[in-house]
Amino acid sequence: MVLHVFNPSHDEALAAGTHRYTPSRAAQRMERELAELPLRWASPGDAVLLPGKAVRWEAVERIEPWGWDTLVKHRLRQLGAPERLLPTDEALQTLRALSSRATAVRLLPLLRGDVEGTFGESRMCRSEDEVRRALADYGPSVLKSPWSCSGRGVFRIVADTDSKGMNRVRRILRTQGAVEAEPYYADCRDFAMEFYYSGGELRYEALSLFSTDPAGGYRGNTLAPQERLQEMLLASVPAQAMAARDTIGRVREAIRRHLPRLLGDGYEGPLGVDMLMRPDGTLHPCLEINLRQTMGRAAWLCHKKGVPLQ
Repeated sequence: MVLHVFNPSHDEALAAGTHRYTPSRAAQRMERELAELPLRWASPGDAVLLPGKAVRWEAVERIEPWGWDTLVKHRLRQLGAPERLLPTDEALQTLRALSSRATAVRLLPLLRGDVEGTFGESRMCRSEDEVRRALADYGPSVLKSPWSCSGRGVFRIVADTDSKGMNRVRRILRTQGAVEAEPYYADCRDFAMEFYYSGGELRYEALSLFSTDPAGGYRGNTLAPQERLQEMLLASVPAQAMAARDTIGRVREAIRRHLPRLLGDGYEGPLGVDMLMRPDGTLHPCLEINLRQTMGRAAWLCHKKGVPLQ
């Protein structure tokens, strides 16, 4: 059987880079309240790790956490998980490096070079001077820590005269070693593509529509048939719907060509690529890459099974 584990502290654990840290109160609360969430898409015979419930490790063939990191490995080992079910420390180090926003920064120009009707630029800055140069080039910008999720570690800044913003830059540089910078894109529609990567092959699974708050924090996904989700996305650009539909398809295939070369054999499992669509129908093809289970994929799986996401 497969043992599913909901560990919403995953992205925090990647940022920490060690199991010797305490997840935020929000992550702890979410883990307690939504521990049974994977039951909504688990297959018959699978199990979900629940607080206080023993695990028959001899029956477990594979563990599928929300995302692999050193903290969840440490917790599972403490619960008696055999080493055969756990990734090596070296594999987790590779996964952490691939999960950095630097992977999205590398993928973006490859996609834009292949597909017309796309926009977007970004760069990784490893010093305060590099951040200042990015702000001078981009103007109003969005800065992001290399490892963060759901809008945390993401903030807007207009110029390097923003002392509060620059203090935050210094803190991220000190703790994570880099900051991603990109222009601020207004009036765009959020969406994502969900994939599964295994054996060097990237398989497309689903389109995902989600909403965010003004700060970029995740609000929720739309549950609907795939055809309806695409109609809803294209309805935001009625005059350019046909061209946008074609661009979406070409972006999907470009991701399948290029992303496996960046991932190599350093990851296996579900992943999502977040995107933006402008009112003119042009696409930002790679705003972010999530090498883990995502709420968009969870919404797709729940809709297939006819169960609510929450």
